[in-house]
Amino acid sequence: LLDWANPGCLGSAKHFQAEFTSPMTKGFRLDATKAELAAARKSQAKLNTLKQSWMIRRTKDGVISDQLPKKTDQVVFCGLSQFQMSVFNFLLSHPNTKLVLTAWERCTCGKKLPRSRCCYRKSGPQPQALLFQLMHIFLKVANHAALLLPKSTNSVAQA
Repeated sequence: LLDWANPGCLGSAKHFQAEFTSPMTKGFRLDATKAELAAARKSQAKLNTLKQSWMIRRTKDGVISDQLPKKTDQVVFCGLSQFQMSVFNFLLSHPNTKLVLTAWERCTCGKKLPRSRCCYRKSGPQPQALLFQLMHIFLKVANHAALLLPKSTNSVAQA
């Protein structure tokens, strides 16, 4: 979008790919090396510096803060519905959830390694990746189980 608004401000597409896209894509993967992560952070900082010179950021503090009411937070605890509880129980019994819950326990072979890096290592989804996917699913169920439906809309299915 920035390049569309101001063509060439980030260099050519080939330059942008080499300078920013490739290092950040490699460096922000879960299995990236420390050197790749460092290169990604360096590229990200450089891109952020470039963007700041082209973008204007206004905050409400300097513009309308005197016109806004003070922010108040209210925390309301709600119990789960029976359906939400059944979905939670199903998710807790799912093999991927069990894999994540036991992945960082000490391996049963006696080595001082977590199970996911020793005898229980599997091909396929790794516990670190599954953890965030499962957290996302559990949050959806807690908010409203219909959020798990594909292409959910305001329909009878969500009631």
